[in-house]
Amino acid sequence: MLDNNHLRQIIYFSYVGIGPFAELAKDLDFDFQAGVFQNLHGLFPIEIALGIYQIWEGNFLHFWFALSPYKVTVFE
Repeated sequence: MLDNNHLRQIIYFSYVGIGPFAELAKDLDFDFQAGVFQNLHGLFPIEIALGIYQIWEGNFLHFWFALSPYKVTVFE
């Protein structure tokens, strides 16, 4: 039943570095269950991330529907 499902966390990864030295790193972490947001600058209360979340969500949905570049995984 869908009433019992909750989105707990969104983690966005990006490549950091140049050429063969680039590595995949956690860029944004929205942890709704713990009530925290983490980026390269530190750990913050989730309320601080409202603006960046809205921008991230809009970009994610646009690219997902327009280009289908993402692999979305849902864990139960």
